[in-house]
Amino acid sequence: MRYATKSSLSKDEILDRAEEFFKKDGLVVTDGSLCRVCLEKDGGFVTVQVTEHDDREVIIMTEGYDVKVKAFMKMLSKEG
Repeated sequence: MRYATKSSLSKDEILDRAEEFFKKDGLVVTDGSLCRVCLEKDGGFVTVQVTEHDDREVIIMTEGYDVKVKAFMKMLSKEG
């Protein structure tokens, strides 16, 4: 499933929060770049990508973690 939201947090803040949030569920980082982090576990994956624009778009792809992704997006909307 693909999700998208916007955030005023910095790219680094978004990616750091994503890594911290999904690691709590046992996902491990398998890949990353300046604008993206990929995490996986036997039950699926989560990839978080952030655009470089002022009003950052956060694109999240997942398989098996839709409920957690929705919770993460809700957290982002509260923080920025």
